[in-house]
Amino acid sequence: EVREDLIPNCQYEGSVRTVLNLSLVTFLVMLGLSMVAPILPTYAESFEVSYTLVGFVISSFAAARMIIDLPAGLLSRRHNKKKIMITGLVLLSTSSVLAGYAPTYLILVIARVIEGVGSALYVTTATVFLAQICGKEKRGQWMSMYLGMLLLGSIFGPTFGGLLADMFDMRMPFFAYALITGLGIVPTLVLPNLTNSQTELPSLDLGQILQDVRQVIASPSFLSVTFAIFTLFFLRTGIRSTLVPLYAANNLGLSSGDIGLVLTFGAIATALTMTPIGSISDRIGRKRPLAACLVLSAVSILFIHSATDIVTLSVIMMIYGAVVGLSGPSAAYVTDV
Repeated sequence: EVREDLIPNCQYEGSVRTVLNLSLVTFLVMLGLSMVAPILPTYAESFEVSYTLVGFVISSFAAARMIIDLPAGLLSRRHNKKKIMITGLVLLSTSSVLAGYAPTYLILVIARVIEGVGSALYVTTATVFLAQICGKEKRGQWMSMYLGMLLLGSIFGPTFGGLLADMFDMRMPFFAYALITGLGIVPTLVLPNLTNSQTELPSLDLGQILQDVRQVIASPSFLSVTFAIFTLFFLRTGIRSTLVPLYAANNLGLSSGDIGLVLTFGAIATALTMTPIGSISDRIGRKRPLAACLVLSAVSILFIHSATDIVTLSVIMMIYGAVVGLSGPSAAYVTDV
């Protein structure tokens, strides 16, 4: 939950138009980001590099995103949020064009790093922006809408990206991604300017921050949950972004459009499971769904190599996607401990 003392003056509380605006742009960002998922491993492989370096193209984005997330959050508290979000969108659009025109593997990696920076700047700042404009009593409602649009973008992106690659070539999803995120700048420009001066924010006590960090590190429960969540996301990223696209293309001979459909089916299954599991975890606790997710993820992954066509691979990915949905209450579990 966002701390109320870190949110200055919720003066735009409950602005439906603003929330819809943010949700729409976030949908476009996630749609574009997931559009390149079916073709990115094969595209990286076209530079005649090893599978390890193909995986590095995927992880370079995540590494940049992780490193910039915290600074982006601090920047959003001290500086103009609209400018930060627009900067993020510009970086996303520019990096997509760079990736599409990448003449070498190194340029592709650089483009992915820039994309990770842009993603961190936009998504983190947009979340803070949303928290500021919504009062506490409506924050859950608006956050749900925002996250729902994020999930919708992730669901439909792979299909659109795969179809574009089939109709044109593997570079086209990058250019479409650039266009979509570029269009997102327009609605972002009309967002309200939130008052966010440094004098209105409480000072950050470095000693208190370090003490809080030590307390967190010393908590076995927190570390266990964090490690479990890290494991799940590590597996999910490797499977969806690298293993399945490469296996489908190289072993099953599936087209980019087919791979996009497979990933979309898995994402739909995740969404269908994640919605009810949240309320179920309120009754039975967070530990059981998370433990089941870990065990069943390991089991379902073993069947991927047995897929012989698009139908069997889709079924396996839908099962795996449904299992991943069990991790939905994981964020609440972290808060609980």
